Amino acid sequence: KLCLSNLLWLALVTGGTLAGPFVPFVVLSQRRTVSEQLLQIVRRLFPFGRGLVHDYWAGNVWAMWMLGGKVLKALSSLSSLSPSGLPDIPAVRV
Repeated sequence: KLCLSNLLWLALVTGGTLAGPFVPFVVLSQRRTVSEQLLQIVRRLFPFGRGLVHDYWAGNVWAMWMLGGKVLKALSSLSSLSPSGLPDIPAVRV
């Protein structure tokens, strides 16, 4: 059963947790406006100017490799593929 008060409480706590780290930048922004300060945070979080590969490629490659493995495993369980990704070939006895 959905309780609206619990949903609102969860939304308030989640929103406060996400907004909390940005409060010092908004309150203590003396030399810059709030929008300039938040734009600076976004630029530091997503450094497109330096290139996306700069210092982050190893973790991203590892994460994509793991995701690809999980997707292949899920697809192989749905189809007739073996976990190796190749079709099952019955053994032939001679």
